[in-house]
Amino acid sequence: GVGRPLDNAGFAGITHMEGPGEPHWRIAVKNNSAAPVQKTVSIRAGDVAQEQSLTLHPGAVAEFEYTLPPGCGTAVLRLAPDAFPLDDVLPLVRPTPKPVAVEMQVPEKTADVFRKIYSGLPGFSSGSSTDSTAALRILVEDKADAHRPHGAAIILGRPAEKSSGIRTVTAERHPLTDGLNWSGLLVPGTGSMAPGENAMMLLWRENTPLAWLEEGALFLNWSWEDSNADRLPATVLMVRRFMEAVQARAPGVTTGNLPGGTRLRLPGGSRIIHTAPDGERKEAPFSGRLPEEPGFIDITGTPAETAPLFHGAVWFSDARMGDFSHCSTFDSGLQYLKQETQRHLAPDPLAPLWLALAGLALMASWIPSTPNILRRP
Repeated sequence: GVGRPLDNAGFAGITHMEGPGEPHWRIAVKNNSAAPVQKTVSIRAGDVAQEQSLTLHPGAVAEFEYTLPPGCGTAVLRLAPDAFPLDDVLPLVRPTPKPVAVEMQVPEKTADVFRKIYSGLPGFSSGSSTDSTAALRILVEDKADAHRPHGAAIILGRPAEKSSGIRTVTAERHPLTDGLNWSGLLVPGTGSMAPGENAMMLLWRENTPLAWLEEGALFLNWSWEDSNADRLPATVLMVRRFMEAVQARAPGVTTGNLPGGTRLRLPGGSRIIHTAPDGERKEAPFSGRLPEEPGFIDITGTPAETAPLFHGAVWFSDARMGDFSHCSTFDSGLQYLKQETQRHLAPDPLAPLWLALAGLALMASWIPSTPNILRRP
């Protein structure tokens, strides 16, 4: 190995802080050197320039908070250049979530629960949809042949009859149910709805369908008010995941700040435009994974389309690659490499004898064998 230790300090990650007002982040800077350093973060957002001083201890991470000024769509944070420049620049864009209007036709107690769930999701609001917003309907159905509404929906059922005793709830493998514990879900009985032929099953109550996906709708085949679903983390998280999936599928541009190397599911033939913080612009087919180099990203569906599918910023995310504190020059070969090499290269004094024996063996193999003159009876 050939190398030497390098002193490097760079951005190690960002955390978007939810809340009203302008976008707000908590930003981490890591010192990958053996000595403490003083770093100045230069911030440029439109015509607004400011600086932030940091004291970084050896191998430690320091954090500071930053709020995007009103009216600014982007910002670039810089550290003084060092031996590894990829983590010295941090571009940011104003996150703009896709708007989703939630229409509820459920009892007020149930509506309060769902309102609390989507209130923590940016872009969700109560009301009817418009041309620029997607709609998510939450309603209750009684009939077995419940009408499947067009578009996204969460459909709650009512129990056909109450059952006694505790019934086991099992979950199918699906992104909406993965990692969730359903052993505490208590429902008085399953509803009268029945899944269709193309339904994707999520939950079973013994052999009875309890929850499934069908035609963009999430069916919860039990009475929400008569169960403990609002107090069980699994059901709340499943509903939240479904709402996030509805927002991701909604039409419009996805914006955000993502780490380099993130995979995005976008249509085939998409093209990516990477603009470095210094203004250098590169355009290429999108392979499905964001580049590692920091910069601003625009992804369009095809070269003829001008409206982007994704607009955001990429920051260098692999902090391990920026740690050169343990680099060194080393040799893991034989301890006495020179002596071993000389011993193997020394001529063998018995080499003529070995060649003579090999020749005699070869000649002996050419001597024909004595034929068997005795005739078999």
